[in-house]
Amino acid sequence: MGIIPLLIFFLFKINLGGITTEIIWKIALLAVIDMGGYLFFYRALEKGKVSIVGPIVASYSALSVIIMAIFLGEKLSLPIIFFLSIIFIGIIIISIDFNELSNYGIRKEDFTKGVPEAILGALLFSVWFPFWDKLSAGQDWLVLVLILRTISSLFLLLFLKTSNKEVVVRDKVVFRWLIIIGLLDAIAYAALTWGYGSTNYTSIIIMLSATYSVPTLILARIFLKEKLQNFQKIGIFLILLGIAALALI
Repeated sequence: MGIIPLLIFFLFKINLGGITTEIIWKIALLAVIDMGGYLFFYRALEKGKVSIVGPIVASYSALSVIIMAIFLGEKLSLPIIFFLSIIFIGIIIISIDFNELSNYGIRKEDFTKGVPEAILGALLFSVWFPFWDKLSAGQDWLVLVLILRTISSLFLLLFLKTSNKEVVVRDKVVFRWLIIIGLLDAIAYAALTWGYGSTNYTSIIIMLSATYSVPTLILARIFLKEKLQNFQKIGIFLILLGIAALALI
């Protein structure tokens, strides 16, 4: 769904300069990695507990920062590392469903249900983010995102075809929400790619991308009247504290 608005915008701003066959193949590889991460993530949620699966998948942000430092040569000062760690702790706290833990506890088998898929999802995401930044350097973000989402959609259709899964949406309300979600998804990918080109600290952008739970919790509190857990409040505070501190460095 998110391809449509991107395609319309692209028609008014056609710019394929610098897009080579090699770049398209790299985008295709990253598209497969990205969709693979999502498929493993949703499979993990289907099989395992959110309180266990969530923090594992959220750890991709820290793994990505490590990859940026070791393999891509990004150098971070100690204050930046410290406040990125504060944000990461907040992300992990938010990712844990403490109500689920208090109601059902943790059993040994919980660490086998969905955990392997969660680990694979986190590993794929941790690779995707830094190498998407490297690929998008000096390129037109709109063209890159359009190609990425197109290939991702084709990969998903191929997956559904080969796994004999049929997806049919007959409810108009659901279809309308899918359009909105697709649009927001496209905007998120475009904003991420744009952000990569706006700073030399890719690690900060990667870590901030993992804080999506914060606006989700806040909007759920405002519109759905869901009560925030005390630990969620602590997590939000740590994330906002880390972001504010990074803005002052």
